[in-house]
Amino acid sequence: MGTGHVMRCIALGQAWQDAGGRVFFASCCESDGIRNRIREEGFTLVELPGAYPGSEEDLSTTLELATQAGAAWIVVDGYHFDLAYQQALRAAGLRLLLIDDYNHLPQYECDLLLNQNINADKLAYRINSDAKQLLGTHYALLRHGFSPGLEKKERGFPDLGTHVLVTLGGADPDNATLSVVDALRQLDVPGLQAKVIVGSANPHGEILQEITGGQGSSIELLGSVANMPELMRWADIAVSAGGSTCWELCCLGVPFMTLVLAENQSGLAAELDRRGIAPCLGCAPPVETIAKAIGHLLPDHDARVRCSAAGKELVDGFGAERVLRLPVKESGLDPFRDRLALRPATERDMERFWTWANDPTVRENCYNPAPISMETHRAWFSGKLDSDDTMLLVLELDGRAAGQIRYDRCGDTAVVGLSIDRRFRGLELSRKIIELSLAHAFSKLEVGTVQAEVFVSNKSSQSAFLNTGFELMRACEIKGVPSLVYERKRP
Repeated sequence: MGTGHVMRCIALGQAWQDAGGRVFFASCCESDGIRNRIREEGFTLVELPGAYPGSEEDLSTTLELATQAGAAWIVVDGYHFDLAYQQALRAAGLRLLLIDDYNHLPQYECDLLLNQNINADKLAYRINSDAKQLLGTHYALLRHGFSPGLEKKERGFPDLGTHVLVTLGGADPDNATLSVVDALRQLDVPGLQAKVIVGSANPHGEILQEITGGQGSSIELLGSVANMPELMRWADIAVSAGGSTCWELCCLGVPFMTLVLAENQSGLAAELDRRGIAPCLGCAPPVETIAKAIGHLLPDHDARVRCSAAGKELVDGFGAERVLRLPVKESGLDPFRDRLALRPATERDMERFWTWANDPTVRENCYNPAPISMETHRAWFSGKLDSDDTMLLVLELDGRAAGQIRYDRCGDTAVVGLSIDRRFRGLELSRKIIELSLAHAFSKLEVGTVQAEVFVSNKSSQSAFLNTGFELMRACEIKGVPSLVYERKRP
């Protein structure tokens, strides 16, 4: 039990390591597979002699490790870490990020509270007033390999799906996997292939092997796998437990259905069903029910397309970076080092810029909020590309176009405007795109001042300009809208 907790902590550790930090795992873990997985990531694993609350050494060893490592932050993930444990860590001067799923404690105390689940915003946490709550799938923690930026092409949707992935957690103590295997064996689907993952802590491997073994079997059992993203890309549909694997499937656009294997999965699975993302088959459904659901989804092309799109809309793959915004800022690390690139816009970006310009949030922060027609945009865009007075740039993150910035010269001043694709918001990319482009704008446009005009209501843009060295010059009305004017002088 608990493999999903380890995997999401690995995802967070990977992002911290990518930013330039060191990662230590302290755990009381009996699984050789999980211990090896942690070490393979380049993390230091300290095995605790006992688990809290039964062992006082858990807390003392953890505090000693944090002191020796010079840790500024500690992450705690487990339902047994009660208020007393949380308070002890903070009393030792450690910044605490607490990962939770269902608000099971009467009170919490931490610096950051993370609940990455779909219904997290409905939970009324009793928590210290200075804690920041990170709630919802916007913060879903995904490991390396699940980023949509790695996709070489869009997911295909054959008329008849034939590839089924079964992944029911690391342990599956009640052997729900067997029910799914029995359901697959009942199906008469031409070309059906199934890959069934048997987790490292699953005690039923021998039984499953006996049932699925033999030549010509369309059902393949896989042990603990290191290529989960590739398996998900292979699948036409998946059958999953209602845990954190759901967010990985959503991000990669895999149509799937859920089984509820633990009490804390029921709310998540029900909400995914309600939103039309993944049908929920409930807890311990009959084999016939599972077979019927799989048999219905495989040939339903349109349903698979809808579920895939809804899933990708829910989870974008940048949750770890959002969670780490405060810790990396405090520690002077950079979660986007070697991941960002700035390039000139080209004619091929015309439709992309039109989509960005008509984003509702962008229109709300424009002095002319009316939608822009493609005909009007095409003429404007071509004119800007040809103008010596304009510099139009695209920011890419992991090879994906994430936003744009434009500098328009007027005399010795260039007026700057920018927007970030809605899928990449919450990552402080506005600040990044300004930092990466500003020196180039001064040089290429040969101006002495860059000026920004921002709505008084647009707090995020105000923060971006202030954090990149701009000074607030005046408050005024521009076209009847209360605005602030910021300026940055050429160094």
